Amino acid sequence: MCISTILITLSVGMEDVEVALDGMVRLAAMPPTAASILNMRGSELGAAVAKWGTTEELEDKALLFMRVSMLGQTYGPQELDEFVEADDGQALTALITAAMLHTCAEQSVNDPGVPAGLTIQGALTALGTLATGGVHGEEWKESSAGLLRCTLLADNGALNATVSAMNAAGFDVSSCPQAWQIQQAGLHVISSICLGHDGKEGLGLPSDATKAEAMAGLPSGASFRREAAAAAGAVEAVISVLRALRDCVKCGLKKKDARTMLDLALRALQRVLLGHETAGAARRARAVEGHVIPAMVGALDMVFTKALLQQTIQTNMILMGQDDPEGDGKADPVLDHEWQSEIKKRPSLGVKMQEVMMEMYTANPDNVRNAHGKAGMAMPDGL
Repeated sequence: MCISTILITLSVGMEDVEVALDGMVRLAAMPPTAASILNMRGSELGAAVAKWGTTEELEDKALLFMRVSMLGQTYGPQELDEFVEADDGQALTALITAAMLHTCAEQSVNDPGVPAGLTIQGALTALGTLATGGVHGEEWKESSAGLLRCTLLADNGALNATVSAMNAAGFDVSSCPQAWQIQQAGLHVISSICLGHDGKEGLGLPSDATKAEAMAGLPSGASFRREAAAAAGAVEAVISVLRALRDCVKCGLKKKDARTMLDLALRALQRVLLGHETAGAARRARAVEGHVIPAMVGALDMVFTKALLQQTIQTNMILMGQDDPEGDGKADPVLDHEWQSEIKKRPSLGVKMQEVMMEMYTANPDNVRNAHGKAGMAMPDGL
């Protein structure tokens, strides 16, 4: 490097200046202001995140990350593409790194009024937006481009960063006021990245897979992302959320928010557990070992709704592999016994479930009988 290009940064008055050895004086790059951040678009925002996202020099780091989500919700996938491609992809690296730089209870070095939890929440929310495409992203996230973005996020450690942030935040709002918001943002990241190949849930196989390939357990991008999630500890992280919801009495979470959290947790768990290859079976076994059934039945009991009951039943069916198109659809007798035992521990939950089942039976008794027969389950008492 030519000696005349070496710069020395000095503080002069209220501004930093760079003095080159050739005697030229230039203004040093200053962190962006809040006003400028709010006006940034894709490539400019990407460059700013790459430069300032992991430094302590920027006071408005939480706002910088939140701007990624604002960008997606305002403009959609194209602006997010520009963000990801900016600075040779360094913005994404900085964003993922930033999610793990602090613990929730820390305060910003430059602005003691801004808890680090807001920065972590902002970073995870940004990752979730990148995985879904923001506004008008429904078709995009189900496209090859959307699924490739999810694979890119997984390959760059987004799931590891997310689970690490969730574990560090915990559920104690007295030490981490943003604890539940971080958990919610993390669940969204896990659920979004583990979206299946077919644009809905997916079974972990390409849509054009032959029957022979399906029987051979051919892995797909969805399978690899789910394996990355499991390797990062996502199964345990989601079960921890279910446990916290089950045990939530005075945990700083309103019932409406708890219901939203349970819906997100169940969806995230379903998407990690889906897949009928050997790895998928191992992920389901891992969830069983983590005592997922007591956790989700207990959480349902705390914030029961008919929709959440259906989500919980669907999760339990996936856990038992009943969604496998090549299987017999019957419930695993050991897991079904655990499921029924947990319900019996909660008589009020059993009554609510019986009422919903009675509604369904009254509307279409044959469907209910056929579903129970196919699953190898006895009809509930009274039906």
